Parts: sequence; C-alpha cells; structure tokens
Amino acid sequence: MVSRGGIYYLEHPEWGRRPVLVLSRDRAIPVLKRVTIASISRTVRGIPSEVVLDVEDGMPARCVVSLDNLGEAWKAMLTDEVTTLTAGRMDEVCQALNIAVGCD
Repeated sequence: MVSRGGIYYLEHPEWGRRPVLVLSRDRAIPVLKRVTIASISRTVRGIPSEVVLDVEDGMPARCVVSLDNLGEAWKAMLTDEVTTLTAGRMDEVCQALNIAVGCD
C-alpha cells in the first residue's frame, strides 16, 4: 500500500519511470485515487527547497527531493517501493515544502 514518506517508482506514459516521494497524509490515501508527490532528481541545485538523500536513506545514489516540483499521480502508477523516509527526514521535507510554497 502507498504511504506518506514512501519513495516509489512512478510509471508514467510521458515521463517514463522515475522516483517520487509521496506527500499525501496517510489517513487520506485510502480514499484518494491520486496522491500528492514530489519529484526526485540527481541534479542538486543546493537550494533550501531541496532535501538531499543518499544511500543511508535507502536511495541507490545521491539525489534530492525537489519541493519546487510537486504534482499528483494515480496510485496505480506507483510501482516498486524504493524506501521510506524516517520521521526526521520527513520533518526536513516539510521545512523545505514551507520554503517552496512561501509559508516560511
């Protein structure tokens, strides 16, 4: 089952296969057809709206969650789970999200 803080591969007909982080709250996910996601990229820009992840987080290589690049995805398009972020890492994601949307 898809859960908040989970990193999954998104199988998208236009974008191909790419990792994304699920941001939707767990209580809402069972009733939603689509969930809110953040893109994950190997391009590190070093800005406060990114959270750097690496192998210690369960990722295959160094990358960033980009909170400037949000979207939604059908749950059925989320396939293999890569890892689940810790509560501490999700706190960092929430801080970066506040910066990205101007709520800081």
